[in-house]
Amino acid sequence: MAFVNNHKVYVLELTVCHETNMVNSRDYKVNKYKDLWKSKAEIIKNHDISVTTCEVSALGFLQLDLEAMKPLGILKCENNFRDQLTSLVISESFNIYIKRNTSN
Repeated sequence: MAFVNNHKVYVLELTVCHETNMVNSRDYKVNKYKDLWKSKAEIIKNHDISVTTCEVSALGFLQLDLEAMKPLGILKCENNFRDQLTSLVISESFNIYIKRNTSN
């Protein structure tokens, strides 16, 4: 997900992972997008890019750097948003588990 504010593009990368892998998942995404600035489209060629990550574990634990979101006016993670995101992740993780042995 990307947000544009003045002359900066803020990229928020969501990752769903296992609780024991949250730090590794974050590090992987940060490394994956470290050179994103090299692939800027013409419309944002003069914009700086800031990448931050949000990790949600399969059991619904949330890790989000709110400091990186402050320029967008996001000062806290609302309970309703957190609860909906957690519920969605748990539900979809369960669906993946149920369908693990089916072929599609």
